[in-house]
Amino acid sequence: MTDEPKKEFVKEIELLQRRIAELEALDADQKKTEKTVEESEARLHTVLNAVEEGIALSDEKGHFYVYNPAMEKITGYTMKEANSYSDFGRLIYPDISEWHLVLSGISELIEKGIRRNTESKIVSKTGQIKYVLMSSYLVNYKGQKMFLTFYRDITERKKAEGEREKILKWQQDVNLLQQQLLAPGSLEDKLKTITDGIVRIFDADFCRIWLIRPGDLCGLDCIHVEVKEGPHVCRYRSRCLHLMAS
Repeated sequence: MTDEPKKEFVKEIELLQRRIAELEALDADQKKTEKTVEESEARLHTVLNAVEEGIALSDEKGHFYVYNPAMEKITGYTMKEANSYSDFGRLIYPDISEWHLVLSGISELIEKGIRRNTESKIVSKTGQIKYVLMSSYLVNYKGQKMFLTFYRDITERKKAEGEREKILKWQQDVNLLQQQLLAPGSLEDKLKTITDGIVRIFDADFCRIWLIRPGDLCGLDCIHVEVKEGPHVCRYRSRCLHLMAS
């Protein structure tokens, strides 16, 4: 082999070596990228499992691609179960007014692309009513328009707020009742005010006030006077019950 062919051969070898090095570098970059992706997916999986908020990623048809354990806890449904329904949203929003609010929020999110923070009421798989705070974002995922939504269970907070409002309402009604009783008026009118107030404040079926005093019907038509024996005989005329208000 002459010098010229050798030079050409060496050039080919050098070119091949460079190509091999490039391929090796490319392969290393690819493996590094794959490793980075795997690490990112592992971190994302850890976060999805650790957070207390429900996280869901769904397309415009309502199909879920991400549905973390907190979502399962809130709704009672797994992602597989949720995706098995043609209209999962309507399932957990049986209240038509609540469902219309959700649809209105989705439409606004699509049109304006703004974040939506709303409170809504859902019904879980077990039939339990739950209040959730939803934060929705419009994102692009694999070339598709997707909805990334965070769900926070605020049921206990809403219950506490309801109890606090109820107590405040009771206090307001009791104060009003006290003012009415302090105003001038007859005993009969005030006793009637008390019974009406108790029914209103405590949502009672009825309220009655009885007073104990000597019987004033003993000589008239009280049925207990006519009974001479048995459990209904009137033995304590000085403790007769008189209905004063109802």
